[in-house]
Amino acid sequence: MSRRARHRARLGLGTAATALLTAAASRQVVTEGARTGDLIVKVVNARPAEARTAIDLGGARIAPAARVTTPAAGADAVDTETDTPVTPVTSTFRGVDDAFTYTFPANSVTFPRIERR
Repeated sequence: MSRRARHRARLGLGTAATALLTAAASRQVVTEGARTGDLIVKVVNARPAEARTAIDLGGARIAPAARVTTPAAGADAVDTETDTPVTPVTSTFRGVDDAFTYTFPANSVTFPRIERR
């Protein structure tokens, strides 16, 4: 069994599951929260345009909403010891299922956290 298949099986995603079906976003991975067991989708969209992306969790039993966190700041923002203009913005996305689509903002790192049922 491949490393990817073992990871999916451990997360309860099934061997046929593909965490993200489309290649619209640049990089992505699904992990499991150590404390909560939540599924955490981590996506980097390095493109200058939004990325509408299909997410397939392969039949995982999950809640219908996700808590989405995206760091936000101006294009020229730089964190320093005394100034932290980059701050996390949290929202709720409703419409989560074992397969759904989500539009990731341009030039973003986004973390949808999905509670297991």
